[in-house]
Amino acid sequence: MRKQVVSKGFKTVGNEINFFKNLKQLPLAELVYQTKRIQLQLQLPKGAVNQELSYYATQLDNCNAFFLKHIDLGHYLEMNDSYLDEYYFTRKENSKGFLHQEHNYLFDIEFNTPADMLLAEFKASTRMVAFIENKIKSLQGNSIDSKFDIQCLASKTDIVELIYSLVASGAIKCEIKELAKAFEHILQIELGDVYRTFVEIRARNKDNAKFLDSLKVALVTRMKETDN
Repeated sequence: MRKQVVSKGFKTVGNEINFFKNLKQLPLAELVYQTKRIQLQLQLPKGAVNQELSYYATQLDNCNAFFLKHIDLGHYLEMNDSYLDEYYFTRKENSKGFLHQEHNYLFDIEFNTPADMLLAEFKASTRMVAFIENKIKSLQGNSIDSKFDIQCLASKTDIVELIYSLVASGAIKCEIKELAKAFEHILQIELGDVYRTFVEIRARNKDNAKFLDSLKVALVTRMKETDN
């Protein structure tokens, strides 16, 4: 597209405006949008759901800050105005400078206008807002506490005993601390120092696995009741 524009130019100012305001935006806005999505995913924290939600909320704030920073152009685009098109979307206005934008380093005086890249960022940021909002809704919808009403009546020591038994048996393969975090999230409790709690469990004079023993008794009792 650049080669054709540079070599042939445009027959009329209207043709030039249409190219930079409409035609070029199709690939350019898509390029900016995909770049933003890649950056978003690369910087996404790997951790608990609340960390991801916090990150996405910050990214939404950044999008809103961008729109606020360029509110005049945003209002112009929103109203479908055209009286400044010759300034925004023709190359002859490049001598007067171009609007500050995120991808200024891509600016090419022969293939950009003062606002064509900024318009692409507007289009891409609008799509990013929708993308981020969907991510937030998905995370909130998949969170345990939004789907289930769970009340943990076991003690923290009991839960730590269960966690260690699951890892020790090979039933679940992960680090103790990772499984502890999962139980904290699912049960909405704070387990504290699970390693210290395990030391206390080991120090019991007898019945080191009393919670597991009680689970077995409870399960067998439930089976008998069901049979009856």
